[in-house]
Amino acid sequence: MKKEKKLFGKEQLTLQSIVIQKKEMYLTDLDEDKVMMDLDSGNYYALNSVGASIWEAIEEAISIEAVVQKLMDEYEVEQDVCTSQVINYLQLLYNSDLIMSMN
Repeated sequence: MKKEKKLFGKEQLTLQSIVIQKKEMYLTDLDEDKVMMDLDSGNYYALNSVGASIWEAIEEAISIEAVVQKLMDEYEVEQDVCTSQVINYLQLLYNSDLIMSMN
């Protein structure tokens, strides 16, 4: 049986991964961007408009593949670039405990 590759002790997210926002976040709008605070750690994060679109897409449990499709519908971007960027961004959020994987 093949072991799943782990990064920083966490699973590596894929297009099939189901992700959702961590609910212990306070979020506010700042023009087209968003600023959020992790209520557990007290850390602040700034999201540009694309990051904000991703954050809104994962308000409910959703596959990363569906997030990529939503962004491709909203922005003019090549699929391979969008896929790579979304997976990397969500992996960063996941490794920082800002989102949860439902897998």
